[in-house]
Parts: sequence; structure tokens; C-alpha cells
Amino acid sequence: MSKINNCYQGTETILIVDDEKQLREMLSDFLVSYGYRVITAEDGQDALDKYKQNEPIHLVVMDVVMPRKDGISCFREIKKVNPAAKAVFMSGYRPDHLQAKPDFQLIQKPFSPVEMIKAIRSALESEQEVIGDR
Repeated sequence: MSKINNCYQGTETILIVDDEKQLREMLSDFLVSYGYRVITAEDGQDALDKYKQNEPIHLVVMDVVMPRKDGISCFREIKKVNPAAKAVFMSGYRPDHLQAKPDFQLIQKPFSPVEMIKAIRSALESEQEVIGDR
């Protein structure tokens, strides 16, 4: 993938969580090419463990539906560790099937690299919480 725009570059640490290895690797390579530090996890439990071991993590990009621990449950536990944590969720399911709340930042699979990098920069630059414990 070629670089889209320099305004999307960053140096933050991003935790990518998806049970699809190919998607994790593609996102990791893409974000590293923009200067981000990337940590990957294969499911929610792995993500929680890696989050605790690798602070600071500036953003979690995670699938909603995964084995062992789903993305929403995992993120609620991450928020207990760091109440200021931010996330962008990915899913192949429609938002109405996920019972998404208005503060639920979701990117639909399949997505383009441009959509993902815009969602990531938006979340990183946001001062508000992305999902609450409501």
C-alpha cells in the first residue's frame, strides 16, 4: 500500500486486535509504514494481557466478535486499567446487529486503508471517550 497523506503519520502506540491473522498483519504493516508503533493480539484476552504489559498504548483497534473474549468486554476491562483508553472497533456485522451506542466508533469490514487511517487519526486526536461503560 502506498502512503496516502503525511497528515496521517504518527508515532503513537496502537494495539491491533483481531482473530484474523492476515488482517492483523496487513494493518500492522500499514501503520508501521506511517510511523506508528504496533502491538498485535489475536483475541480479547490476549489484548488485555498485552495492554497491561505494554503501557502506554494510545489506541486500541479491535474486532468486536472474537473467541475467548469479545472486543467490547475486553475494552471495558481495559477502561478499568486506564479510564482514558481509546478504541476504534471493526466488524463485518451491521451496527444495528451489534446494538451500537452513539459513542461507539465502528468501522465496517471490509474497509479501505484511507477509511482506517482517518478513523485512527480521528480517535487519537479526540479528547472524548470512544465507548463508555453504560
